[in-house]
Amino acid sequence: MTGLTRRRLLATAFAAAALPVAARAQDAQDEFSYDGILPFLWDAHVVRDLVLLSDMGEEQTIRYVGRDFHSRTGLVAAARLMGAFETRQQATRYLEGLSQVDEAQFSPEAMASQMKVIEELLRTNLPLIPRTGSVQPVRLALVEPPPFVPPEDRAILARIIADTLEIHPEDLPEGEALDNSGELTELLDELLALTRDEEWNALSDRAERLLVVAVVPDRIATLRGPARPRVLYNLAVACVPLIGWTYMTARLVAGIRRNRHRFSFG
Repeated sequence: MTGLTRRRLLATAFAAAALPVAARAQDAQDEFSYDGILPFLWDAHVVRDLVLLSDMGEEQTIRYVGRDFHSRTGLVAAARLMGAFETRQQATRYLEGLSQVDEAQFSPEAMASQMKVIEELLRTNLPLIPRTGSVQPVRLALVEPPPFVPPEDRAILARIIADTLEIHPEDLPEGEALDNSGELTELLDELLALTRDEEWNALSDRAERLLVVAVVPDRIATLRGPARPRVLYNLAVACVPLIGWTYMTARLVAGIRRNRHRFSFG
């Protein structure tokens, strides 16, 4: 798994491009072949594992950013060439099939949340698979507290989550931040405890759960003006409909680790 290189990723994409157009079209209409997507499933896990290492200094961060960018770029290119899905019916069939692939390792709830994102993309007339050139290197959250009045730990974490989802402060409704009620509040506190204890693997698991809870249509609908389609498109560029929350989980964990010194226990 760790030996998977960008050359192999691109080779997969080129192999998909070599398929006859008619065969690829028929494949999209009937049963999507997961052989072409499996290398990217594995590589997404490699990307995530890079942010779970005990030592994540500058060198490891650079490695993570580079691997994440090449992995997502290759995945988007291959998905477009293979015609992974373009309609709700194809997306539903794709996710149903993906749930049967052992390497996917996605929970039913994570799959369901992916479908919600897909439906929102379709409702907003956004492509389920973005343009290859729209994939950019990940921009990790960097929280700078206000002068002289450091915010509380939960507020810092909420800012990291919003930044990871590329939600700007001006995008939020008047007088509101992330919805800190119910299960979301409990998850924030769990993430803080795991960050304090440097339990990175457990943090990754709970981070995925937080994304499942946080990215739902009614929360996305509260974003201001052009923020909603922009946030949705950013999620698509992060390959959410294709690989689940793996890339976004890695991005969130990396952002939390990068800002650990900002917390009261840092």
